[in-house]
Amino acid sequence: MCCFCIDCQGDTKEVAEDLAKFVSDLGYTQLPAASMVFDWHWEMAYLGALGNGDTEQAAKVRSEFIDYSVKQTLCDWARGSVLYGTDFAPSLLLHVLNIVADSLDDWIAALLAAGCRFVSADEALTSTPMFKELVGIEDPVHDARAGLMKIGKHRGLEWPESAPEQEQIMLWVRELGDAAVEAGHIELTHHLGDRDISRLSTP
Repeated sequence: MCCFCIDCQGDTKEVAEDLAKFVSDLGYTQLPAASMVFDWHWEMAYLGALGNGDTEQAAKVRSEFIDYSVKQTLCDWARGSVLYGTDFAPSLLLHVLNIVADSLDDWIAALLAAGCRFVSADEALTSTPMFKELVGIEDPVHDARAGLMKIGKHRGLEWPESAPEQEQIMLWVRELGDAAVEAGHIELTHHLGDRDISRLSTP
Protein backbone atom coordinates (compact mmCIF):
# COMPACT_ATOMS: atom_id res chain seq x y z
CA MET A 1 0.00 0.00 0.00
CA CYS A 2 1.04 3.58 -0.57
CA CYS A 3 0.48 6.90 1.19
CA PHE A 4 1.99 9.94 -0.52
CA CYS A 5 4.10 12.34 1.49
CA ILE A 6 1.72 14.88 3.07
CA ASP A 7 -0.92 12.97 1.11
CA CYS A 8 -0.52 15.19 -1.94
CA GLN A 9 -1.01 13.77 -5.42
CA GLY A 10 -0.37 16.98 -7.34
CA ASP A 11 -1.54 20.53 -7.77
CA THR A 12 -3.76 19.79 -10.78
CA LYS A 13 -6.22 17.01 -11.58
CA GLU A 14 -4.15 15.99 -14.60
CA VAL A 15 -1.03 15.49 -12.48
CA ALA A 16 -2.99 13.78 -9.69
CA GLU A 17 -4.60 11.28 -12.05
CA ASP A 18 -1.30 10.60 -13.82
CA LEU A 19 0.47 9.94 -10.52
CA ALA A 20 -2.39 7.76 -9.26
CA LYS A 21 -2.16 5.66 -12.43
CA PHE A 22 1.61 5.39 -12.08
CA VAL A 23 1.32 4.08 -8.51
CA SER A 24 -1.49 1.71 -9.48
CA ASP A 25 0.53 0.35 -12.43
CA LEU A 26 3.31 -0.48 -9.96
CA GLY A 27 0.81 -2.64 -8.08
CA TYR A 28 0.22 -0.37 -5.09
CA THR A 29 -3.14 0.51 -3.55
CA GLN A 30 -3.45 3.99 -2.10
CA LEU A 31 -4.40 4.30 1.57
CA PRO A 32 -4.44 8.04 2.33
CA ALA A 33 -4.47 9.34 5.88
CA ALA A 34 -8.12 10.05 6.61
CA SER A 35 -7.35 11.41 10.06
CA MET A 36 -4.28 13.15 11.46
CA VAL A 37 -3.18 14.07 14.96
CA PHE A 38 -0.44 16.32 13.53
CA ASP A 39 2.10 14.46 15.65
CA TRP A 40 5.08 16.36 14.22
CA HIS A 41 3.85 19.50 16.00
CA TRP A 42 3.60 17.54 19.23
CA GLU A 43 7.09 16.14 18.61
CA MET A 44 8.53 19.65 18.36
CA ALA A 45 6.89 20.64 21.65
CA TYR A 46 8.09 17.43 23.27
CA LEU A 47 11.69 17.79 22.10
CA GLY A 48 11.67 21.39 23.29
CA ALA A 49 10.67 20.28 26.78
CA LEU A 50 13.31 17.54 26.80
CA GLY A 51 15.90 19.96 25.46
CA ASN A 52 15.14 22.30 28.35
CA GLY A 53 15.43 19.43 30.81
CA ASP A 54 11.82 20.03 31.85
CA THR A 55 10.55 16.51 32.51
CA GLU A 56 7.30 17.82 34.00
CA GLN A 57 6.52 19.74 30.82
CA ALA A 58 7.47 16.72 28.70
CA ALA A 59 5.06 14.54 30.68
CA LYS A 60 2.31 17.13 30.24
CA VAL A 61 2.91 17.24 26.47
CA ARG A 62 2.68 13.43 26.29
CA SER A 63 -0.54 13.40 28.33
CA GLU A 64 -2.15 16.14 26.25
CA PHE A 65 -1.05 14.38 23.05
CA ILE A 66 -2.90 11.23 24.07
CA ASP A 67 -6.02 13.18 25.06
CA TYR A 68 -5.92 15.15 21.81
CA SER A 69 -5.49 11.99 19.75
CA VAL A 70 -8.58 10.39 21.24
CA LYS A 71 -10.74 13.48 20.71
CA GLN A 72 -9.43 14.06 17.18
CA THR A 73 -10.01 10.44 16.18
CA LEU A 74 -13.58 10.51 17.49
CA CYS A 75 -14.18 13.85 15.77
CA ASP A 76 -12.90 12.54 12.44
CA TRP A 77 -14.96 9.37 12.77
CA ALA A 78 -18.05 11.55 13.31
CA ARG A 79 -17.15 13.67 10.28
CA GLY A 80 -16.66 10.60 8.12
CA SER A 81 -19.90 9.07 9.37
CA VAL A 82 -21.80 12.09 8.05
CA LEU A 83 -20.59 11.27 4.54
CA TYR A 84 -20.15 7.50 4.59
CA GLY A 85 -22.23 6.09 7.44
CA THR A 86 -21.23 4.65 10.78
CA ASP A 87 -19.14 1.87 9.20
CA PHE A 88 -16.59 4.53 8.26
CA ALA A 89 -13.12 3.38 9.34
CA PRO A 90 -10.59 6.24 9.25
CA SER A 91 -6.92 5.55 8.75
CA LEU A 92 -4.85 7.45 11.30
CA LEU A 93 -1.39 8.73 10.44
CA LEU A 94 1.42 8.40 12.99
CA HIS A 95 5.11 8.92 12.28
CA VAL A 96 8.13 7.23 13.86
CA LEU A 97 8.74 9.99 16.40
CA ASN A 98 10.03 10.19 19.96
CA ILE A 99 6.68 11.24 21.41
CA VAL A 100 4.93 8.41 19.59
CA ALA A 101 7.43 5.82 20.85
CA ASP A 102 7.28 7.15 24.40
CA SER A 103 3.47 7.35 24.45
CA LEU A 104 2.34 4.46 22.26
CA ASP A 105 1.21 1.97 24.91
CA ASP A 106 -0.87 4.59 26.73
CA TRP A 107 -2.03 6.02 23.38
CA ILE A 108 -3.45 2.67 22.25
CA ALA A 109 -5.01 2.00 25.66
CA ALA A 110 -6.73 5.41 25.63
CA LEU A 111 -8.21 4.84 22.16
CA LEU A 112 -9.47 1.39 23.16
CA ALA A 113 -10.98 2.83 26.34
CA ALA A 114 -12.80 5.42 24.22
CA GLY A 115 -14.47 2.62 22.24
CA CYS A 116 -12.20 2.60 19.21
CA ARG A 117 -11.43 -0.66 17.45
CA PHE A 118 -8.36 -1.29 15.34
CA VAL A 119 -8.91 -3.03 12.00
CA SER A 120 -6.61 -4.10 9.19
CA ALA A 121 -5.84 -1.78 6.31
CA ASP A 122 -7.63 -4.19 3.97
CA GLU A 123 -10.81 -3.99 6.06
CA ALA A 124 -10.66 -0.21 6.16
CA LEU A 125 -10.25 -0.01 2.37
CA THR A 126 -13.19 -2.36 1.86
CA SER A 127 -15.57 -0.61 4.25
CA THR A 128 -14.65 2.99 3.49
CA PRO A 129 -15.32 4.33 -0.03
CA MET A 130 -13.56 7.59 0.88
CA PHE A 131 -10.19 6.09 0.04
CA LYS A 132 -11.13 5.40 -3.59
CA GLU A 133 -12.79 8.80 -3.82
CA LEU A 134 -9.54 10.49 -2.83
CA VAL A 135 -7.48 8.83 -5.56
CA GLY A 136 -6.71 11.29 -8.34
CA ILE A 137 -7.96 14.37 -6.48
CA GLU A 138 -5.79 17.42 -6.96
CA ASP A 139 -4.47 19.18 -3.88
CA PRO A 140 -3.09 22.70 -4.45
CA VAL A 141 -2.85 23.42 -0.72
CA HIS A 142 0.80 23.07 0.26
CA ASP A 143 0.21 21.85 3.80
CA ALA A 144 -0.40 18.43 5.26
CA ARG A 145 -4.15 17.93 5.56
CA ALA A 146 -6.18 14.93 6.56
CA GLY A 147 -8.06 13.14 3.80
CA LEU A 148 -11.36 14.07 5.42
CA MET A 149 -10.53 17.76 5.06
CA LYS A 150 -9.80 17.25 1.36
CA ILE A 151 -12.99 15.30 0.75
CA GLY A 152 -14.94 17.84 2.75
CA LYS A 153 -13.53 20.63 0.59
CA HIS A 154 -14.55 18.82 -2.59
CA ARG A 155 -18.03 18.30 -1.11
CA GLY A 156 -18.35 22.00 -0.22
CA LEU A 157 -17.70 21.48 3.49
CA GLU A 158 -15.19 23.66 5.34
CA TRP A 159 -13.99 21.48 8.19
CA PRO A 160 -11.39 22.89 10.58
CA GLU A 161 -8.12 21.09 11.16
CA SER A 162 -8.97 20.09 14.73
CA ALA A 163 -12.11 19.56 16.73
CA PRO A 164 -13.34 23.01 17.89
CA GLU A 165 -12.59 22.35 21.55
CA GLN A 166 -9.03 21.40 20.60
CA GLU A 167 -8.03 24.59 18.79
CA GLN A 168 -6.49 26.23 21.86
CA ILE A 169 -4.40 23.19 22.74
CA MET A 170 -2.97 23.13 19.22
CA LEU A 171 -2.07 26.81 19.48
CA TRP A 172 -0.22 25.96 22.69
CA VAL A 173 1.58 23.06 21.02
CA ARG A 174 2.65 25.19 18.06
CA GLU A 175 3.93 27.92 20.38
CA LEU A 176 6.01 25.35 22.26
CA GLY A 177 7.34 24.05 18.94
CA ASP A 178 8.30 27.55 17.79
CA ALA A 179 10.07 28.12 21.11
CA ALA A 180 11.98 24.85 20.64
CA VAL A 181 13.24 26.04 17.25
CA GLU A 182 14.22 29.43 18.66
CA ALA A 183 16.09 27.74 21.50
CA GLY A 184 18.04 25.63 19.02
CA HIS A 185 16.64 22.30 20.17
CA ILE A 186 15.19 21.70 16.69
CA GLU A 187 16.47 22.65 13.26
CA LEU A 188 13.92 22.67 10.44
CA THR A 189 15.36 21.35 7.17
CA HIS A 190 12.46 22.11 4.76
CA HIS A 191 13.34 18.82 3.07
CA LEU A 192 10.10 18.72 1.08
CA GLY A 193 11.34 21.59 -1.07
CA ASP A 194 9.22 23.68 -3.42
CA ARG A 195 5.96 22.09 -4.58
CA ASP A 196 5.04 24.90 -6.96
CA ILE A 197 4.78 22.82 -10.13
CA SER A 198 3.84 25.90 -12.16
CA ARG A 199 7.55 26.80 -12.04
CA LEU A 200 8.59 23.52 -13.63
CA SER A 201 8.96 23.13 -17.36
CA THR A 202 9.32 20.20 -19.71
CA PRO A 203 12.32 20.38 -22.08
